[in-house]
Amino acid sequence: MMSSVKPLLLRFALPEKRFFIYDTLTNMFFEVDRTIFDILEFYKTLPENEIIDKLQAVHSREVLEKSLEIIKEQERTRGLFSDTRATCMSFVHDDSSFMDRYNNTCGQIILEVIQNCNLRCKYCTYSGHYSYQRLHNQKEMSWETAKAGVDWFVKASRDNENKAVTFYGGEPLLRFDLIKKVIDYAKQQGMEFFHSFTTNGTLLGNREIIDFLAMNKVSMLVSLDGPAGVHDKYRVFANGKPTHAVIMENLERIYRLYPEYYSSSVNCISTITYKSDIPEVFDFFTRDHGFPLSLGRLSNVDAMDTDFYKVYGEDTSGEENPYIILFEKYRQMLLKQAGEIVGDYDREASILHKLFDEDFIAIHKRCMHRHREMHMNGCCIPGQRRVFVETDGTMHACEKISNKYPLGNVHSGGFDLNRVKDFIEGYIKVSFKDCRECPIQRVCRLCFRFAMKDGIMTAERKREMCKAHINEIENSLGHYIRLKAANDSVFSFIDHMQIT
Repeated sequence: MMSSVKPLLLRFALPEKRFFIYDTLTNMFFEVDRTIFDILEFYKTLPENEIIDKLQAVHSREVLEKSLEIIKEQERTRGLFSDTRATCMSFVHDDSSFMDRYNNTCGQIILEVIQNCNLRCKYCTYSGHYSYQRLHNQKEMSWETAKAGVDWFVKASRDNENKAVTFYGGEPLLRFDLIKKVIDYAKQQGMEFFHSFTTNGTLLGNREIIDFLAMNKVSMLVSLDGPAGVHDKYRVFANGKPTHAVIMENLERIYRLYPEYYSSSVNCISTITYKSDIPEVFDFFTRDHGFPLSLGRLSNVDAMDTDFYKVYGEDTSGEENPYIILFEKYRQMLLKQAGEIVGDYDREASILHKLFDEDFIAIHKRCMHRHREMHMNGCCIPGQRRVFVETDGTMHACEKISNKYPLGNVHSGGFDLNRVKDFIEGYIKVSFKDCRECPIQRVCRLCFRFAMKDGIMTAERKREMCKAHINEIENSLGHYIRLKAANDSVFSFIDHMQIT
């Protein structure tokens, strides 16, 4: 039987003549023979007799007819290769469950303590190279606003065992006085909080700051792009002077003073461009500097709504993916260690896992069953995972969402339920029609911000973002299948991980 609607699936042919299908609606992978693989390219979009005529040069008519019967049987009994579509996009089912989720289980509050910085990094979101973003300015958070935020969070997180108070800027350490006051106040609430922030690292030479952070086990992510030639190209003081030497000196000092704290709580984030020498950056973090450097994250300079690449001659056209060399190292490492129980990774392995594990965790841990509703897989529930509080107390779903769509204020009761619902429904409105036809809908990681342009959600903006993301996820699915085909135990190290 022919349908005008194509089944949602992806086909992967491996060089060793093995053939795999990813079936979207069941979220399952399975291996098939060449005949079924070829038929599924046309199944339900051409009449069966035309499929047979089209493929008879490669497969016999008898084999094609038998294979078609197998496919139809699998559709009847297991729901595979179905042309049905989700009937709606779901997020929260009723008011009571929504209230419970955002009133009781919030996991993180991010306080924007300052909007200024002592650096002028050329790729910074607030550098002036990004449309629809603020610039560095003199706004700071008052103690009254910070206290109101913590008070709200104490109530909103009461059913969450893991509570985090994070500080954001600008450069957060320019408001060390407020950070210190917030952490001391949080201690008085009779709850245990995890504290963290990202810093440019240039103010970490202050002994008072070092002592306080170490004594309170505050986790920090220090921006360090790699060797001096790479780092100082874009990360400079406001007067244009380089920052690399200062940061390295500060990190070494923390290590000498508090080696245990340094090893457990201090990590680096490296931001790269399309023309960055990734192997050189990788070599820098695996090299012995007389003290360890832990690369916690490798981040790309955001190419969305920016003239950065044009201004600094970082044209991305025709550039080869800089991750290819490191991914090959990762692939070989996984196959070598497949099925083994590995204790502490060495520095190189640790970095490789941090760079690439995320691509495969969600795929390996995916839920495999059919459902009529489509879930907003890449979106968090506003106010459950985190909330971002601007300097004036305005609340947002997170720090990456445009400040032109506030969801509440810590000075007026917190989240506005109607605003949150409108926010969610706006996303569904611009997304559902396209998402229900998308083969990666069950493993998609796009969230609200990818549908927003200057604070407005549109289907056009979402489609613009989807194109690259679909290619990225299809590549990840292909890598996953090829690695599993080489050794079925290759991702066993992920089995014990929890998805947060």
